[in-house]
Amino acid sequence: MKLKVLPILFVFSFIALFVGIAQESRLEVLSSASEDVRVDNYQLSYTVGETISITQGNRYYFVTQGFHQVEWNAVAVWEYTPETVRIEVFPNPYSRSLNISFPDFSGIELFQYRILDLTFKEVAEGDLEQAENKLELSSLPPGSYLLNITKDQELIKTFRIIKI
Repeated sequence: MKLKVLPILFVFSFIALFVGIAQESRLEVLSSASEDVRVDNYQLSYTVGETISITQGNRYYFVTQGFHQVEWNAVAVWEYTPETVRIEVFPNPYSRSLNISFPDFSGIELFQYRILDLTFKEVAEGDLEQAENKLELSSLPPGSYLLNITKDQELIKTFRIIKI
C-alpha cells in the first residue's frame, strides 16, 4: 500500500511546484509612452502605462492583465529662491480656508498666488497684498494641489497643499 501512495504524492508535489511558480507575482509595467529629458544637470523621466499583475501564455501568445493607476504624485518640486522670502502656509491639510503669511512683509511688495491641480490645470489665482492673507477655497474638491507664490511673474516658492 505504501508503494502506491508514494508515486501519487510525488506527482501531486510536482504539479504543486509548477502551479506555485505559475502564480508568482512579478511587478512589470506595460508602457504606452515614456520620455527622458536632460538639460544641463537636470533630468526628467516618466512612463505612462499600467502595472501588470498577471501574464499567461505560451511561447507564441501572451495575455496580460493589469490595472490602471489613477493617482498622480509629485515626487519632487524644485524651489528656486532668488531672494530670501519667509512664507508660511497653514493649516495644511485644510478644509475651508488657507492662510498665507509673510512674516517679513514690507508693505510695498506685491505677491501673486496660483493653485494648480496635479494635472497642472489652474483652479484658483489672485494677489497677496498683505502680511496675512486668508484664501477661501472651500469650493475645491478634496485632493492635493500645488500652490505657486510669485513676485513680478517670477516663481518664489511652491507648496504642496492638501484639501480634506
